[in-house]
Amino acid sequence: MDAAFANIVTEPTGNKPNQPDATYHWFQVHIEDLGEPGNKAEDGAVCPDMGSGNDPFAEPPVTDNVADCGCGDFYHIRIYEGVVPAFNADGEVTNINKDNLIYEVYGYINGGNFQIHPLTGFDLK
Repeated sequence: MDAAFANIVTEPTGNKPNQPDATYHWFQVHIEDLGEPGNKAEDGAVCPDMGSGNDPFAEPPVTDNVADCGCGDFYHIRIYEGVVPAFNADGEVTNINKDNLIYEVYGYINGGNFQIHPLTGFDLK
C-alpha cells in the first residue's frame, strides 16, 4: 500500500489548544502473509530481519525474492513528512519526495495473523 494522509487545520492555528499547523505525510506499508496461521516461526525457518527482502517501493522495485512460509507474518511501514502529492490523469501519484523519512518500523508479528487473501479451508477450522 502506498498512500497519503494529512492533518489539515480548518481554523487558524491557535484557535484550538494543541492544534498543530497543517502537515502532509506519505506512507508505505508492505506486508508478507507467510504460512498459516502465520503467527510465529516454525523450527528451522529462515526469517531474515528484513523479511524476504522484497521492497515494492524501492527504485527499481524488488519483488522476486521468495519468502520462507515457515516464518511469522512480516510488516514494513515507512512514513515521510512534508509530502504534497500531485496526480496524473490516471490517478497515479507523480511527485512523491521521499527525502524526509520520519518513521520506519519492520518485523515479524508474534501472536497474530495478517489475512491478505480470501479465506482458505485452514482459516475456517
